[in-house]
Amino acid sequence: MVFSNFLEADKEGYLAKHIMRLKDQKLKAVQEFQRLNFRIIAVGYSFNDAAMLTAAEAGILFCPSEKVTKAYPQLPVVHSHAELKQKILEIIGDKGAKRRRTA
Repeated sequence: MVFSNFLEADKEGYLAKHIMRLKDQKLKAVQEFQRLNFRIIAVGYSFNDAAMLTAAEAGILFCPSEKVTKAYPQLPVVHSHAELKQKILEIIGDKGAKRRRTA
């Protein structure tokens, strides 16, 4: 799978090759991890993250625009890395926190 745009120039500096991003790459990545029995917490901030966030077991909006927040009121919103960490800890619950303390 190709997960980003790729451009290649010829010797004169002209565009010689363009490989396009995989359509819905973030959603497909979540689906593949779920197929392997992973539970997914996804974090994003824009409309292009929406499919990934809603497909994940838990989606979190990180510093989104007001339009994104209004379009996805079901997703929790955080505005700092400290808030994000707290939200992830809430999602994984005490079991995950106990595992980290003993590691």
